[in-house]
Amino acid sequence: MNRWHGGYPHIGSPRCEFGCFLCCIARLTDVETLNSTIFVLNQLGYTVHVPPMQTCCGALHQHSGDVKISAQLARQNIKAFDGLDLRAIVSTASGCGVQLTEYPLTLMPWSAEEDRSEQPLQGKLTGNFSAKVMDISAFLAVAEGWDDVKLTPLPYKVLVHEPCSLRNVLHGAAHSYVLLARIPGAEVTSLAGNDHLCDSAGKYFLARPDM
Repeated sequence: MNRWHGGYPHIGSPRCEFGCFLCCIARLTDVETLNSTIFVLNQLGYTVHVPPMQTCCGALHQHSGDVKISAQLARQNIKAFDGLDLRAIVSTASGCGVQLTEYPLTLMPWSAEEDRSEQPLQGKLTGNFSAKVMDISAFLAVAEGWDDVKLTPLPYKVLVHEPCSLRNVLHGAAHSYVLLARIPGAEVTSLAGNDHLCDSAGKYFLARPDM
């Protein structure tokens, strides 16, 4: 499923409410991860909101120097989640998560006359939005509700890839190991070369396929 409802209610005892950031690429190529995120949060007792007006995080535009479009996308995402009583906004893609946490910097340079009406937004709303952004593994590693679910054993070795954005910017690589350690029988170990970059670099691998 790559079409989402605006909200997914908790199962069992209610805890609190979360927002789910879909990411523009993940909603096409990583649908299973997004749906699993909603499913797991619901099972643990959390209600999940998926605002339909959310859009691209703007990272690729900003990295390409199109700071105006990047800021427009940031404003749209902030407005999309505004008004919801959320404990956190979870992201399944660490690159997008980094961009979301840096929205105060994304909007800071704006000084054009037509954008001055947005100044209040880039203050309180922007700070509140970015402060709530969490990588999904970071939250699930410490989430309540695990005692109420039973995980199926997985008697396999699990190799963990640590994205550079998760490892070096969000400093959250350890959370994946904590989370996977909950699975009975799973042998969790680090993928060799995790201290190196995957060389994707956003869309660089599309622009420089020979390299």
